[in-house]
Amino acid sequence: MTTGEKIAALRRRAGMSQEALADQLGISRQAVSKWEADQAVPGMDNLVELGRIFGVPVDAILRPDSRLPESESTEPENAAAPVAPLKQPVLTGKIRWFAIAAVLLVLVVALCNLVSLIWIGRLQERVEGLQAQVNAMPERTDTVYIPQSGAQEESALADFDVSYDLQYDPNAQLAEMLHVSIYARPKELHPENETAKFSLQSGSSSWTCGALLGQDNAYSGDTEIPMRDAFSVYLVLTDKESGMVRNILVDHLTGVEDAYTLQFSSRWQTGGITSNWSGTHVSGYLEIQVYSLAPSMRVAPQSAALILRKGDEELERMNVMINATEEELALHMLHEIYLYAEPDWTVREPLEALTVELEIVDDYGRTTVWEID
Repeated sequence: MTTGEKIAALRRRAGMSQEALADQLGISRQAVSKWEADQAVPGMDNLVELGRIFGVPVDAILRPDSRLPESESTEPENAAAPVAPLKQPVLTGKIRWFAIAAVLLVLVVALCNLVSLIWIGRLQERVEGLQAQVNAMPERTDTVYIPQSGAQEESALADFDVSYDLQYDPNAQLAEMLHVSIYARPKELHPENETAKFSLQSGSSSWTCGALLGQDNAYSGDTEIPMRDAFSVYLVLTDKESGMVRNILVDHLTGVEDAYTLQFSSRWQTGGITSNWSGTHVSGYLEIQVYSLAPSMRVAPQSAALILRKGDEELERMNVMINATEEELALHMLHEIYLYAEPDWTVREPLEALTVELEIVDDYGRTTVWEID
């Protein structure tokens, strides 16, 4: 058999048409037809591919005296089954942007969920911390009784009194202290089951002192606190078994500092402070009013002086007459006190270099200085 006849026989045995064989070899159908008509001979590359497709040696196709193997099957032994090409999806512009938007949306949702989880975790930690603080706080069952004044029936106290006085020590760290004496007799009293103390409170500051029970079923105590213009006094009764606390308001005091503070005003009834070519003249009749802003005057002048100064230098000094008796001053019976002075000073100094001052020493030993216009 010729080479062309062998190619035709092998093609028919494989059940292939000329077009199918040409497609596998990547050539035209006419080329296959010429081979089978012995009008042309396949090149070596095509011979090798023919041998692979039909599963026969190349020399069996070329040599006329070589017979084709009779055991050849209609299906080429090593022929690869045609594989249908995979269709790739074609992404249009709209589909592409939609896919990108969907991915971004998923990422945003995931990020929001993550932030929410972190925030919820921190919030839960804060709540747990606050709950721990609340649990650590001691249970309070305080009952506050606030009497109005005196010994009224609705008051928790049958009787009470709070007195105080100034303690002045210029050498102490706190020169002005208040000595406070407290007396309180509750309407309900259970001394065998209660402990007692007094608590004094002023703003954010507080002080305590012992409360001693007397034969008249009243508690009393003494203590010292720094000078305060207002403070409250409580009798604190604590039940020994239950721990329940009763804070009974004894008294609320105001204007304390004002009661120990002197105010003044002055006027020249005649004369005054003048200046001319010959110097500065301080002469005339000076009236001074000393008073307290509190309803009762707890401090009074002990001595007074009028002073003419040039800077720290004392140029002139004279005592000032206090228009009150020693008994009135000692008993603090007055709400205001008048002082009088009749200076007659002339100094060869400019007026702007001089000051006229009133110096008062009160009955607690404190010195107060005011400037006279």
